[in-house]
Amino acid sequence: MSFEPFEDFSIDEPTRAEFERLKRDDLLENLAQRYLYFTKQNPRAAMESLGFVSNIAKNGFTNVLVQEENLVYTVGLFYSYTFPEIMLLGRSSAATPTKMRNVLQAVGESLSDEQPVPPEVWQPNAPVFFQQRARSMSTRYFQALAAEGLKCKTLTNASDDFLDRYPYGYGFYFYAHFLDDHRCPILCSEVT
Repeated sequence: MSFEPFEDFSIDEPTRAEFERLKRDDLLENLAQRYLYFTKQNPRAAMESLGFVSNIAKNGFTNVLVQEENLVYTVGLFYSYTFPEIMLLGRSSAATPTKMRNVLQAVGESLSDEQPVPPEVWQPNAPVFFQQRARSMSTRYFQALAAEGLKCKTLTNASDDFLDRYPYGYGFYFYAHFLDDHRCPILCSEVT
């Protein structure tokens, strides 16, 4: 039986049930067991597409750089802390990948004491819940921007148009493999 939505992984029912339980009860063990499972199935593909999972296990999140787009984004803020992910698009020579990574690192580290909120708490009113989470992140975000000498106009929900132009590649792949659904809240900002 294939491990939906990925035809390249197969899974038996007891393993699928265990992954469902871990996803609900123990996110850190879910990371470890699923990564081990994917590595056994296809070591090369797991390392190429999910090699950053150890960073999420250790730090709660990681940053991904898409050099040709001057784009940096987080993976793991939603998984570990139930906060939106952030995508930063550099729009000036001042907005270097290093500075944008520093911003995301500072925001992510500021969330490290947060506990994940169970889906049954936030799902009934997800838009309001994530709007409140984004608001609580924004002060940290703008402080981290200022510390790097950067600016932006807004931190907004990533539109479908933005995500079509700047895909959340590894992030969507991570969530599809570890939460069985690629969708997650994403904020975006153009940085100068």
